Amino acid sequence: MKTSKNKSFTLIAILIAINFQILSQVIIEIQPGPAEGKDARVWSLDPHDNFGDHLYMKANAWTWGGTFGIERSFIEFDLSVIPPDTEILEAELSLFYHFLGGNPEQTHSGDNYTLLQRIISPWDEYTVNWNSQPSITSQNQVIIPPSTGPQQDYTNIDVTDLINDMLNDPDNSHGFLFRIMTEETYRRVALASSDHPEPSRWPKLIITLDCDEPVADFVYSVNNNFVEFTDSSLYASSWTWDFGDGYYSTLQNPIHYYSEPGEYEVCLIAENDCGSDTICKTVRVALTFIQDRQANNSIKIIPNPVINRAIISLPGNNHTYAQITIFNCFSKVVKNDKIFFNNSNSSFELDFSLYASGVYLLKIITEDYSLTEKFIIK
Repeated sequence: MKTSKNKSFTLIAILIAINFQILSQVIIEIQPGPAEGKDARVWSLDPHDNFGDHLYMKANAWTWGGTFGIERSFIEFDLSVIPPDTEILEAELSLFYHFLGGNPEQTHSGDNYTLLQRIISPWDEYTVNWNSQPSITSQNQVIIPPSTGPQQDYTNIDVTDLINDMLNDPDNSHGFLFRIMTEETYRRVALASSDHPEPSRWPKLIITLDCDEPVADFVYSVNNNFVEFTDSSLYASSWTWDFGDGYYSTLQNPIHYYSEPGEYEVCLIAENDCGSDTICKTVRVALTFIQDRQANNSIKIIPNPVINRAIISLPGNNHTYAQITIFNCFSKVVKNDKIFFNNSNSSFELDFSLYASGVYLLKIITEDYSLTEKFIIK
């Protein structure tokens, strides 16, 4: 019984240098076995029965006890491993002879041209039967030439157009139908399904993608001890920042607080399914506002460490507003708000009851100054 939904595939990155340009391709190999494969056989002489665990993947037009019947097979590969908006350069399907004994052995036979067609309606591996076959379309169907030997493997079948159709119309794409093109006696192709006991015999789909390697780059702006980083990488889908002071971030465009002035080597790793690229730049942080603050020109957070709530007192009076930004220890903004004052009071209360324990930075901007203060939430 197939219960696991784990994906079985291999990613192989290949770099090809042409005219000093680096073109990148990714090869995705999908060859599911009994646990994750989805295939089934149906038989016209047993129209109500299901053959979801059958070891053969057959296309057959034969007689049984003198009665003519037809066998067809369905197979569906998990294409979710293919990144969205990716160009498919080539897709090849390989099907292998089963090498299972029998009386007689199920070998290829007759004028056995076969068809691969796209299935356009859903089907269930363990309920599908001859009478409940899913719908198919002949659009971009693949005609496979007849066998040249009784135990031939069918390798590298070009199914590029079919796979592109499946990716372009996923709601109406549910795998392949494998059948004899002209279903008349005696014509048969007998191959291994994903339930076959030999893994090398399982159906295999190899897809070659055109994929651009990322090119890492970023710009930044320094505002006192806060540095705003803006990603300008090409083709990246994930980002890892090393701020050079022991802190990191996976945000695309982080803001980082440096507690001390100095020069920091900041590195960005930009990644996608094709590979990764790293760029490092030296960032100079000069704290331009007053660092040796006296008690009368600093933010007061009472209590600090904070338990649930705290009173924030600002230096000076007669403020119109205060822009409040709170950063966690990963430089992520967890609060961004603006408070307006309608009297000479420059104190207000903040609720931290839903914040995780840790170290935070409070940045206050008023008409007159920009100040920061570190605080701890217990």
